[in-house]
Amino acid sequence: MKTNFIICLFAFLTYSLNSIGQVQNTYPYPSSANVGLGTIITSSVTNNFEYKLSVKGILYPIGEETQIATIPFRIIAEDWQPASIMEPGLTDLLSEAFVFPKGESIDESVRVYSLYKNGSLVLGEVSNSLIPTNSSGFAPIFGLISDNSIHSKSDIYSDNKIGIGTTNPATALDIHNGNVTLNDNKIFLRADGFHYLSFDNSFAGATFDGPLLTGYSSGILGTTDMGEKAILYWSSNGRVGINTTTPSSEFEVNGDVTFGGSNPDDLIKFESHTGYRRISFNDLRLHEFSFGDVLTINNGNLGVNNSNPNEKLDITGNLRISNAANEDVLTVWNTSSSSLNFKVKGDGRVYAREIEVMLGAFPDYVFDEDYKLMNLSELDVYIKKNKHLPGIESAESIDQNGLGLGELSRIQMEKIEELTLYLIDQNKMIEKLQERVLELENKR
Repeated sequence: MKTNFIICLFAFLTYSLNSIGQVQNTYPYPSSANVGLGTIITSSVTNNFEYKLSVKGILYPIGEETQIATIPFRIIAEDWQPASIMEPGLTDLLSEAFVFPKGESIDESVRVYSLYKNGSLVLGEVSNSLIPTNSSGFAPIFGLISDNSIHSKSDIYSDNKIGIGTTNPATALDIHNGNVTLNDNKIFLRADGFHYLSFDNSFAGATFDGPLLTGYSSGILGTTDMGEKAILYWSSNGRVGINTTTPSSEFEVNGDVTFGGSNPDDLIKFESHTGYRRISFNDLRLHEFSFGDVLTINNGNLGVNNSNPNEKLDITGNLRISNAANEDVLTVWNTSSSSLNFKVKGDGRVYAREIEVMLGAFPDYVFDEDYKLMNLSELDVYIKKNKHLPGIESAESIDQNGLGLGELSRIQMEKIEELTLYLIDQNKMIEKLQERVLELENKR
């Protein structure tokens, strides 16, 4: 009776102390003992490790204000170094959980989680190679390691794939409805370090401020809309091809090239068509900074040193054409009859069907009454002295300086008209002599 009273008193005091909020357990469970709920096995035979709390069954507490199951314990650590069940040498562990099949030994357990002091959380049986060791032992450095899926309700999902903004990623990394910021880092397309996309400011000795895409030996920008098609190709030999993967020069375009702006007169188009090539434009000018327009093509006319050509070829300045002596340097054909009408040889010979010379003053002045015609006696003296007719350059001068065709025609006409006057005078003298002869014959 006395013993029962003491036990009841002890229970009452314990209940009273807990009811008034006593935070310190006056009668803690002995540190050398273990507690088993639903089991009497509180140690590992293989590792000879004692467990303070062993539970067989389901921990399912009911809160006072909710019917949702809650975690039945919390961990508060201060300078403690508990050892791990599966890695006894580990000293940074806070909490861990293992499960084993019913009827099997606890030594057949599989990791559920391990929580470490530095905040790292390991889920599942992750290979130890993912959790590096250091001089102090087993020390994970990752925030979260798992060999199973990691699923966030709103933004990330992993099942050998990672989805951000989607729970159904189609590729290894699938990002929906958001941007990706590299912060001056690189996206490596291959682990060799030669193929990457980055934002940089220097490459190959050049300075810039923008995106950089590199490849080891070559690269392609392509489309797959109607099958695989290479739009832009480049290689390590410095060649670039557009619409071709085999450029034969530093820059090769397989197709048309158009340069243009808001002004249609600025349009230049390089076109590639079956059977021919062409360059089309509205107004083309080659401009020299210190001189001006040296070549202009406008309205089908070509101007050289002429910015407003009015003919098919309009040249301001000299024209030089060179060729061998017996070769043609210039030919003119009749488009309707396809006949050659004009030709210039390299030695200066000119062939033409007809030449029309425009003279400024035709020599009809010879017939003016005040024209001074040298008499034949004076002409005879002049010719003997100068070896050429009056008004005509010497042969030596013509050899050196030439003589214009128009000037030659004028001089020839002048001499012909002078000769005509001489003939008229001679005829008059002949007629007078004939009259004198008749008179003398009639007197006989």
